Amino acid sequence: MTTINRRQLSLSLAAAAAVMPFAPAATLAQGKLETVRLSMGSTNDPAYLPFFVAIDKGFYRQLGLDVQPLYIGGGVAIPALLSGSLEFTSSTGSAITAALKGGALKIVMNLSERVPWKLWATRPEITTLAELKGKAVGIQTRGDLFDMSMRTVLMDAGMDPDAVRYVALGFGSGARIAAIQKGLLDAVMLTNLEERILRERGELNGAHILVDVSHTIRVPNNGLAVSDAMLAKNPALVERMVRGTLMAMRYIESQRAGALKIYAVHAPDLSPAVLRGSLDETASTFLDDGMASLAARRSEIAVRSSIVNLPPAQQPSPDKIFDYALVKQAAQKLQADRWTPAE
Repeated sequence: MTTINRRQLSLSLAAAAAVMPFAPAATLAQGKLETVRLSMGSTNDPAYLPFFVAIDKGFYRQLGLDVQPLYIGGGVAIPALLSGSLEFTSSTGSAITAALKGGALKIVMNLSERVPWKLWATRPEITTLAELKGKAVGIQTRGDLFDMSMRTVLMDAGMDPDAVRYVALGFGSGARIAAIQKGLLDAVMLTNLEERILRERGELNGAHILVDVSHTIRVPNNGLAVSDAMLAKNPALVERMVRGTLMAMRYIESQRAGALKIYAVHAPDLSPAVLRGSLDETASTFLDDGMASLAARRSEIAVRSSIVNLPPAQQPSPDKIFDYALVKQAAQKLQADRWTPAE
């Protein structure tokens, strides 16, 4: 598998279970680091590169944080976040769904509002979305951003979002890649990184793009979500986490060679060409200010509300779910400090 394999995932979940509930992030004596846990959905996807860079370059540590990554999906991360067993998650899409169901949490920054994947058909006779009606489409897990993206694509085409049969292929790239290689499903939502891997191997096997989702929809993608309790108890810690992530995003933009070296460490099985191409493609989608547009936030709330059967009159305004006050504050501090990334 090109991302965390099933054995690694089982170990990660076992480790999480062994230590949960974690103690809340402690306020330590000056000069010492505060340990916090951050969940991420992949070990090698460039969408998570700002977190890798902030850890590897020591940006979080410079701000007094010892950030410990935990590679788990949103279905595990969100309950842990709400219980206080996890301080931060990058699964902002799952966080939105949880908030719509009454979960006390906020998205405090977003990395992008473009999803890095496309919808691929494996059958030559399937040339339109309409021809997918009743057929099987591979996503990662139900309720995640793959699922939401597919539903948005169908809704934008005037189709019922349940017009296709959703097949949850699970965490990681391996099952999606295999579904394309072997033509196991009628269509698959494939990340741009996975596409590059398959192209390099010559294993797309006649699959063709139905929809380039990265260019057709705008949704808040990736970022940082925290519990309301954490936000109220220690906003200064949350601001430092956000600031370290902003530092990493600016490093990636201006120090591409250094960012590529870090990415190569986290994705040792990828060729230089795939590394470079996927990094450049993903970095071009990063938001300079860490804030998704109001239109993207409203659209995501509307789509996810339809999934949880929340009528329009009961849908919350974006400011009830997204709170960008600290990312604005973090940017102001970086400006006041005249901070610039250096190799």
